[in-house]
Amino acid sequence: RPGTQVAVQGLHWLRETGNGIYRELGEHNGRPYYENENGVFIYVLKNGIWCLAPVLGVMGDLVWAECKNSMPRAPEGAWTVNVITCPDVRVVRPPQGDQAVVTGFGWVRDPGNGIYLPKGVYAGSTYFASPDGSIFMYRWREKRWRISPVLGVTGPSVLDEVVSDALEPPEFNWKQAVIVKRNAAGGESVTLVGARATRLPGKVRLLTSNDGEDWAQVCTVEEGSRELEVPIVAQFTRVVLEKDLTMIRCIKQDGVAYRNSPDLEDRIEAYRGPGFGHRIPVQARYGGWIRAEKGWLP
Repeated sequence: RPGTQVAVQGLHWLRETGNGIYRELGEHNGRPYYENENGVFIYVLKNGIWCLAPVLGVMGDLVWAECKNSMPRAPEGAWTVNVITCPDVRVVRPPQGDQAVVTGFGWVRDPGNGIYLPKGVYAGSTYFASPDGSIFMYRWREKRWRISPVLGVTGPSVLDEVVSDALEPPEFNWKQAVIVKRNAAGGESVTLVGARATRLPGKVRLLTSNDGEDWAQVCTVEEGSRELEVPIVAQFTRVVLEKDLTMIRCIKQDGVAYRNSPDLEDRIEAYRGPGFGHRIPVQARYGGWIRAEKGWLP
């Protein structure tokens, strides 16, 4: 802190513009305030806390770093860098698509928005990176999905994460972000002849659809390669963990019978259907019917 200047270093990624030489410009709350050539300020709040932020006088999560030291001038030494919070981030991941789209980063976090492309495999799943390779979306230790400027990093550098061992970015609320999956549109149908997989985190099923809404199970997926007995023509495909399949619960007091087809009269008499309160994994949905392992249910 030579005279009326302050030198700052150690800020990274989206806050890198906060580094450099700050020059004293005037007073704020009765003490000097400073600005660098990138328009970032150092100033003091009324409660005596010194702040570093891109807007003079702001408080809360817009403050990049702070120092709880009521000195008359900007204090020297290590300051506390605040975690970046992004409550409006949305991640769009088309199942089996070739892109992931991130929106919602505002203002200084704007570089986090844009198209993310698959770059390779990390922790058994495809990871995505922004075109300039500065931000990653990846599965960490088969337990969490993370968004971070460093692939595989842990600690405060993680922008957001969610507990999930899904094979692709999961669809629900993360700690800060809202994750939304979107079916690819306008794609051509393809013929599936088999499946190949490595390092599966559990029992996995392959589903197909021709409209992105009604999904049917093709087969279970195992380690290695497997050919289908009959090739399947479909426009959309997805793989899901067996434990992540949607469950239904029987609410009829005397239970319900399985059907051979989506027809109430086509009852299966060879074995009983689910009883009241029983939960059954859903393999496929067609209108008001679902297909389970032992047959169709209304």
